[in-house]
Amino acid sequence: MRSLFLMCLTTCAIAAPGSDENVGQNNQAVQMAPSLQTSAPMAPSLQTSAPCAGADSSWIDGGSVGAKASEWSQTGDLYTLDGNRSVSLQVPFPPNDKAVHTVVFAYHPPVGPLLNDNAAFPVAQIDWMIGGSEVTRIINVVDGSTISGVGERVKVTIKDATPAGDPTLQTPNLKYTVTASVATGTRGSTSLPPTYTPPALKAYYLISGADVDVDIPIVNGINAGITSVQVLAGLNSIAVGVGDATSVIVTQISKAGDILKRYDAISHPNFVPIHPLCTVINVHNANAAIVQASVVFGVDG
Repeated sequence: MRSLFLMCLTTCAIAAPGSDENVGQNNQAVQMAPSLQTSAPMAPSLQTSAPCAGADSSWIDGGSVGAKASEWSQTGDLYTLDGNRSVSLQVPFPPNDKAVHTVVFAYHPPVGPLLNDNAAFPVAQIDWMIGGSEVTRIINVVDGSTISGVGERVKVTIKDATPAGDPTLQTPNLKYTVTASVATGTRGSTSLPPTYTPPALKAYYLISGADVDVDIPIVNGINAGITSVQVLAGLNSIAVGVGDATSVIVTQISKAGDILKRYDAISHPNFVPIHPLCTVINVHNANAAIVQASVVFGVDG
């Protein structure tokens, strides 16, 4: 009996979780397998199995076909003229994380035999979850575009929005690659905000005295977070005469038709804040020659 008792004491001492030897073994295991640490930063949710009971299933992301996931980053393939496929990323931030986070995008255009085959048009929807409410931003994805925000988690969904063009100039279903990554910190200091231009919005050719109305975009019933507008205008290359455009009037108009703000795009070529009641941007050519004008919207973030 005495020998059995001593054997039990020896065995318990070896297996004791607080022993120095076990601590060393555990430390060695942690060093050899860092992917098993329970204190690692929370990784993007990429579950393909059923969510836990009580989970908000709309935030469970299975990724897109062919997507390659890594921590706080997602890369995948989209196809021109295919708006059903998506590349998605969700990041739940650690509890009590009050930091600003930035979503950074990368874009590698398609390559094809026709003239417009490098003209894919990916669009990203960024949903910041704050206290049970979603704050949505929608921007164009170009290589290096960024947008910042705060929240308990963020979900990014990228889809192709390439408008159907002339079939002799554009090949459908061309594959291209997009990446969304999330990092802590604000986007770089710049006077240029994240931007959104609707797929169907092209440059306008306005004869003398002509104007055009451009609606503030609502994307699939969602406010994209648009807060500013830039109107760039110049004389059309085939216009008679030489020189620069001298006057292109931009007017911000409410739904009721009230004039909220008016200025000259030639003297104010940068982004201009949009009045909260504005629903329409009117662009008027006050030149004697034809003017080419384009409209770009700035998104908060």
